[in-house]
Formats: sequence, C-alpha cells, structure tokens
Amino acid sequence: AAFISAPIFVQDKRAPLLAFLRFFIHYLPKHKKNYQELQEYCISYAKMPTKPLMSLFKLLNECKNKLLAEIKIPCLILQSKTEHTVQPRSAEYIYNKLAAANSRRLVWFEHSGHILTLDREHEAVFKEIADFFAE
Repeated sequence: AAFISAPIFVQDKRAPLLAFLRFFIHYLPKHKKNYQELQEYCISYAKMPTKPLMSLFKLLNECKNKLLAEIKIPCLILQSKTEHTVQPRSAEYIYNKLAAANSRRLVWFEHSGHILTLDREHEAVFKEIADFFAE
C-alpha cells in the first residue's frame, strides 16, 4: 500500500468547527495551485462543500482509531514537509500505527506541497513508488 499525503491531521483551523459551521456555510473557498511543469493537470474546483467533509472526517477517525492498526502488508508513506493541506505529523502517526505491517517506509519531500504527484518532486515520488512496488 502507498499513502501519499494521507490526512490524519489537517491544517485548516476551521476543521474542528465544521460540525457546527456546515449548517451556515455550505461551501469553503479553495485555493488554486499551479504546477509549472504539468499545467495540463492544473484543473481544480474553486470551493469545497462542507457537508461531505463531515463524512471524510468520520472516515479519517475510523482509519485513525481502528483500520491502520489492522494493516499487515508492506506500506510506503510519502509526505511533504511543506504541506498546506495535511499536517506533516500525519505521516509519522500513520507510520507508528502501521506497527503490524511486515514492512513500512516513510519518505519525506522538502520542496513539494499537498499533491506530490504533480509538484516539483513528482519524478522522485514516482521513482519511490515504482521502487517500492518492485521490491
């Protein structure tokens, strides 16, 4: 399995208030990110609906509290240190919770943001993934 910028803890300070805010704010604005090398993939949406985010956080809690500890297959965790969506400590949390996995590897990227497969270190990301699955 490969975890790429997988969220456990998010950067958005509004997240803890979402259960309440979703009744008043139906959409949250989203910032567009441009990737110089891969412009054809720079398609995104301008806003996120708040109601489905509650389901996402419910799933994250299920993963955090139960599912990660049950994974036994080899796992690769890829995370940027300059992340703007997911708190980088999410990667360390995932790594520690995967104690039952028969092998696990955490790889940090210094110069990319949330979407590692599109940002400036994307070739290194693809190499890490290819090497991991080739093992």
